[in-house]
Amino acid sequence: MIQLHPIGDRVLIKPDPLEEKRGNLIIPLTGKEKPQTGTVVAVGLSCAEPKLKAGVNVMFGKHSGTHITANGEPMVMMREHELFAILSEEEPATLADAIIPSTKL
Repeated sequence: MIQLHPIGDRVLIKPDPLEEKRGNLIIPLTGKEKPQTGTVVAVGLSCAEPKLKAGVNVMFGKHSGTHITANGEPMVMMREHELFAILSEEEPATLADAIIPSTKL
């Protein structure tokens, strides 16, 4: 079994599985879109976001990163800045907690 350790600010993500069937409609492979969410498997040492760690669900762009296969599993290797959001099911305590403060120049 190969262990992948991202270098620098790279993140290794296991994309969420594609749905094979929606209701009574079976979608052919050519009609499926790439998943845009997944679970972080490993994080490089230079990643700046402290909440970004293994097991966290994230959202990324359709064409982000490099798609690879590791140990028979589809994976995506991308840079931290290509991630759109960290997905969380918990409610923020206040609106201020939900808003990321802007950086002053």
